[in-house]
Amino acid sequence: MNCSGLLIFSTIATLALAVMPTGAVAQQKSLKDQLVGSWALVSTEVTETDGKKRQDFGPNPKGILILDASGRYALVQSKVERPKFKTTGNIRLETPAAEYGEAARAFAANFGTWSVEGDKTLIRKYEGLSSRTLKPRRRKPQ
Repeated sequence: MNCSGLLIFSTIATLALAVMPTGAVAQQKSLKDQLVGSWALVSTEVTETDGKKRQDFGPNPKGILILDASGRYALVQSKVERPKFKTTGNIRLETPAAEYGEAARAFAANFGTWSVEGDKTLIRKYEGLSSRTLKPRRRKPQ
């Protein structure tokens, strides 16, 4: 390899190294960037002010939380052993209230906006709710 070929090769190698992110730089995403995406529900546990804990959706709930980059979210969660509807038509309009109420107790959905406060707190602000009345909560991602 002649001197000019070595110089061109060295220049290209130097530029390639300068442009490539290092492992440390690539891992420095903000918490918000790390949370964007869809998440499968693994468990839910509510701790009351008196310290009592309960699992509103049972020990093996099903659900999904979707957090988008623009700050919008959707959450759907359900008990696995949720009662099945007997109605085969329009479930929402044709199911008797008592039957619908029992199934609705085992299901919740909400949507709204989300943000990150500090470096460990996920904040959701509800715009629409289903099945239960909730207050905005602060959650610390684990």
